[in-house]
Amino acid sequence: MFHTRYTLYQQAYQHKIVNIIEEMISEALKAAKDQITQLSPVTVSKEDIDKKILNILNRVTGGEDQTSKAMKEFIKLTDHIFEEILYSTDDKLKDARMKLEDVVKRRLPKCVGETRITQTKHNDKQSLQEEWNKAVDEWNKLIPTVFLDKKDFIIDTIQLDYSDKKTKNKAEKSLDLIKKVYFYRKRNPTEGINIKEYEISSLLPKESTEYVGRVYYTKKSDEEERDAKECFRWWRLREDGVCMILVFDQEEFRGNRSLITGDCPSLDSCDITEVRSCKVLSGVWDLYEGPHYREPSYRLQEAEYRNHEAWGGSDSTAPALSVKRVTE
Repeated sequence: MFHTRYTLYQQAYQHKIVNIIEEMISEALKAAKDQITQLSPVTVSKEDIDKKILNILNRVTGGEDQTSKAMKEFIKLTDHIFEEILYSTDDKLKDARMKLEDVVKRRLPKCVGETRITQTKHNDKQSLQEEWNKAVDEWNKLIPTVFLDKKDFIIDTIQLDYSDKKTKNKAEKSLDLIKKVYFYRKRNPTEGINIKEYEISSLLPKESTEYVGRVYYTKKSDEEERDAKECFRWWRLREDGVCMILVFDQEEFRGNRSLITGDCPSLDSCDITEVRSCKVLSGVWDLYEGPHYREPSYRLQEAEYRNHEAWGGSDSTAPALSVKRVTE
């Protein structure tokens, strides 16, 4: 039952497209909040509007009484508000109208990456945003021909939970799941009971909470989106401690490139035809002047190699055509 609930949240309620559309609609309502009082059929104050928006963004605080009050105010905002903004000709609603047009026409930011967050310090949006900004800055330095603007990204984090979020002890969380469920026996079908600990299955998850981080890119260019996805891939591989080498088919780190994380007997399979410069980001790598690791080879440590001479080649040196990670 708990796993089914988790699956529904993962695949539907907290789906990446669902969440970004909710965010865009919320931004549109915030942009139109000064005019919403004129569009709504009921008389509400600016403070009411702010509370409604906070409710949409799931940021209502102050306990159940305040949440209930905010919900009663929120339901006054019916679907007609969306239509009124969408078809309005008021210049004051231009920004809000454009945001809703993007939703209707599916001009949505693209999710360039999603990852499970295992580090506690990264499980909120602000800290993940800071880490991603650092990664973008470093990626721009790695690739001199690419510039990704941090303002073009939207960061989102979601929490998927099996049990009560107030339970702090991880060891007790899985057991706490079952303690909150009432069971009924055939001989007494009207009285709910908690089952005994020895009746609880040992097939309970060790962890009952996980965090997911998502990075959205707002640009529409396919090439820029590819750069953003590559940046995300490099960032997560680095966080996982994977050995990497970044190879280019032109000197001075220009031209086509490929981020390689394992043995590549033929560069044709790595979306590049030759290596004329490279950056060893982590680990030790061998470059070969022929496919399938033919001699001669050059062993490279973590460093930047602007041309074939930088790794020991001569004027007559052929471009590297295969790459192999050194494991010993």
